Amino acid sequence: MIFRAVLMTAHYRKVTAAINNSLEFITAESRTFNWPNAGFEFEFSGTSAEVYVDTAQPIDSTAYNMVYFNAAVLDENDEVISVNRMALKNGWNTIYTSSAADKVKIMLVRSSEACRGTIRMSKIRTDAAPSAAAPRQKQIEFIGDSYTAGFGNSPELSEATYYCAQNTDNWNSYTGFVARHYKADNTVIAYQGKGVCVNVGGDSTETMSQQFNYSDIVVPSKNMSTRETWNFMKYRPQVVVVWLGTNDNTGMSKAGIENPTQYFQDNYVKLLENIRAKYPFASIICCSRTNWGYPEQVTAAVEQMGGEAKRFYNLRLTSFKASSFGHPNVEEDKAIADELIAKIDSIRDVWHTVDIGSDETVSIIANYNTGVINVIGKTPEPGDQVAVYVLHHGETEFSADGAAYID
Repeated sequence: MIFRAVLMTAHYRKVTAAINNSLEFITAESRTFNWPNAGFEFEFSGTSAEVYVDTAQPIDSTAYNMVYFNAAVLDENDEVISVNRMALKNGWNTIYTSSAADKVKIMLVRSSEACRGTIRMSKIRTDAAPSAAAPRQKQIEFIGDSYTAGFGNSPELSEATYYCAQNTDNWNSYTGFVARHYKADNTVIAYQGKGVCVNVGGDSTETMSQQFNYSDIVVPSKNMSTRETWNFMKYRPQVVVVWLGTNDNTGMSKAGIENPTQYFQDNYVKLLENIRAKYPFASIICCSRTNWGYPEQVTAAVEQMGGEAKRFYNLRLTSFKASSFGHPNVEEDKAIADELIAKIDSIRDVWHTVDIGSDETVSIIANYNTGVINVIGKTPEPGDQVAVYVLHHGETEFSADGAAYID
């Protein structure tokens, strides 16, 4: 079989891929894929696809701590056809085979956490010409710790009686359930043991407030991650979910911080200010448990940032349970996802689109946040009059900025 070798230039955070359709075998600078859900996506009509792993570095040689990814196959409507969880190893790894050359979308995304093993990949090859998958209209970013990464949420996947890579599956964390509910792109900026300003051990090394700015996660024990600053223009989520505070709450006494509640709130506000600077129009949902992780300070920080009038929202997760290694299992993650979905659905114009509608004219909506032009109604033709609406995000209603004719 003759394979096409394609250059993979997937972004660290965003699930996408720029594809080079050359028949030549192309070498590429390898990339790390260490954030949960980091990976790439492409479309093709073929029967086989592989990915080349330059370096996989699990923390040990057991199956418990391999570097796990999920290879998902989606149809043209973004419905999941199948998901195959696999441990990727050095060299070529088969991620898709089929007896029929149907047009499908292949998504390869990280399942396990980087603290159990890191990875570099550089290219894919297929038996039919691939093309880059278009970004989805809905986009979400999740910022958190082990709860968000999916720490130990799938004990049935492993014989291990302790947390390991094999029983951690970000695909089936609350982040995955929420993203698939909306058929949204999602990035997961999460790492176990990290806090807003103090980590679980009482140190303040590479907290999530710092890690948020990086292209890929910094794993101190592995020489595979860099502190390259992420280009925030590459991915513009309409919804950002922040769930942090548990590790700060545990680590404060070890750190000897005076007035820890105020210290946490001040630093949480600084994190929210940074997120708002990066994503000016996003709805930012701040989650907390009801009885741990500084829920009162999270609420106060949301109010300090202007609350719902400034698109900051507070969510106390009353559904939170932790039956798997002190963390939610898959069913408990589903309950958290349901609670978060209800919150997202309650936010007006959360996805920055409004169907204004008209029988006689075409409504064109310019999305300030993403630059996307949404056409509501029939496709405009030469001579048609169209109503042009620009979404103004803030405290006012959306307004029509004028009318125009299609040349």
